[in-house]
Formats: sequence, structure tokens, C-alpha cells
Amino acid sequence: MPRIFLSRIGFNQTVPHDTLVFLLFAGALHVNLSELARQQRAVILLVTLGVVLSAFIIGGVLWLVLAWLNIPLSFICCLISGALISPTDPIAVLAMLKGFGAPKALEMKIAGESLFND
Repeated sequence: MPRIFLSRIGFNQTVPHDTLVFLLFAGALHVNLSELARQQRAVILLVTLGVVLSAFIIGGVLWLVLAWLNIPLSFICCLISGALISPTDPIAVLAMLKGFGAPKALEMKIAGESLFND
């Protein structure tokens, strides 16, 4: 019976569209919008430049390691892989920052970046 139920769920639709919405909502609940507005410049810089730089670093290292291992993969595919794993997870980041007792300004910058990138 559980197999029949699970086979009827469209995971290709459910996971990226339905589940991601709830995760982003849960992360956004803890964001103070007025504080986010004060950190606007830093968040925009992290959202754009930070992810592009991270994608190039991760993609470049991946491309070099794969070339060293004699595994042919184009540089653009390595960059795409770097871009896919560069954005941070807002729920995990907020939990870690609160656990470390990070300053609110830093918490807001990183939370804003992770929410906008997702």
C-alpha cells in the first residue's frame, strides 16, 4: 500500500516546487525586514559578486581536479556545478549563526544573501 501511494507522488514536481517554498518561508520568518534594508548593500554584493566568485573558484578547482584525474568535462559544466552548490542554505546558516552568538548585522547579511540566492 505505501508503495502505491509513493508511486503517485510526482517527486520531480513536489520537491523543487512545493517543498522549497516551505523551506524559504521558514527561513524568511526569522528575517527582520528593517534590518535587512539597512544591510541592503552588503546583501546585494554577496548575492551577486559572492556567488559568481564562488562559482568560478569551485568550478575552476573542479575542472583542474578532473583534468588531473583524466576525466574530461568542459569548463562550462564545471562552472555550472560550482554555481549550483554556491548558494548557502538559509535554515542551516541561521541556526549556526545563532548557535555561535554571531552579531545581528552579520546574521542579517548572511541570511539575506542565502534567502535571495535560493
